[in-house]
Amino acid sequence: MFFSSPPFSNFPIQPILFFQPYLHHYREIRPAILLDDGSAGGADVAALSTCRNMLQWHDMPPAMLDKRPIMNNPLAHYITSQAYNNAWANHRLLKACGQLTQAEFQATRVSFFPAIQSTLNHILTCDWFYLDALERELRGEAPHPDCYVFFEQDEPFTDCATLHAAQRASDLRLIAHCRSLCDADLARPVTILRDTPQVDTRQRMLAHLFQHQIHHRGQVHAMLAGTRIAPPQLDEFYCAGEADERAQDFLELGWTEDDIWGPR
Repeated sequence: MFFSSPPFSNFPIQPILFFQPYLHHYREIRPAILLDDGSAGGADVAALSTCRNMLQWHDMPPAMLDKRPIMNNPLAHYITSQAYNNAWANHRLLKACGQLTQAEFQATRVSFFPAIQSTLNHILTCDWFYLDALERELRGEAPHPDCYVFFEQDEPFTDCATLHAAQRASDLRLIAHCRSLCDADLARPVTILRDTPQVDTRQRMLAHLFQHQIHHRGQVHAMLAGTRIAPPQLDEFYCAGEADERAQDFLELGWTEDDIWGPR
């Protein structure tokens, strides 16, 4: 039997960490695992059950990926919570910006991109840039041959409502991408064919993407403070005791606390 020889025979713990690097090549051995009758004894049965479940998770559609135990993929779960936080903060900020007049939305102010419209567009086009690379690698495709295509228009959206909808769609892509990952996926290299090619692990590229959004959202937040619209609170996402502060946003976004943190 597959698990009767080392390293799985008499294995004292579930072999999550050993098996993860091979998840993307499991199809060669999958029939032997899934057809097992469970006749092996002791730790072999536990190991078999664990790996069978992990293989089935990788066959699930994105909507079902939340069934993976969080404890087995703590880093991937943290990355996913960052994607949710990112989408929530964008939703809050863009709701506030949506109360501006068109003139206020486009007005020249003091910032790196000196307008709220310009900065929000930059956030979105950079999301497209990085998401394309991340998704291509996960699908096993070559890097985009012309990665700068995402910046052909500096400001593809000129009104807040359509920009908000486009950002929401991008945020859902990012959440779906992060939910599909296990911890082992985060160590895989992702390449972007810039003039000087960029190669980073998925973990580092996602961390950079989140930080890029935080950086520029802060600029929009500061510019919004100079208008008649009060900038929204953006730091009430992680603490359990502040769930009431984000309940209305979650209702609008179609989420629950359990979707992000798991059943309590």
